[in-house]
Amino acid sequence: MAASEKAYLVGLFARTRAARERLALSQQGMAALLRIPKDTYKTYEGRSAMPLYLVEQFCGITHTDIHYFVTGRHRPALVIEKPVARPEISHKAKRA
Repeated sequence: MAASEKAYLVGLFARTRAARERLALSQQGMAALLRIPKDTYKTYEGRSAMPLYLVEQFCGITHTDIHYFVTGRHRPALVIEKPVARPEISHKAKRA
């Protein structure tokens, strides 16, 4: 395993555990909410990445942004710009 992959997984495991702990849930409690065995859930906090089919459900339960959960980076702030004024166009045709 490459060093960058190992660093990514260490971070992912930490985010998984932190999200669960924010809700004061045990591993057994989170496993029950995900409807998976406790031993399977336990691996997602230290041995293998959570499968994609569970990520959306996990993030919904823990109120965790999926982008942050997967990447470890917060989304950049959304910048809303004011609309640009458009010149008024006359739809009436000029008669010669």
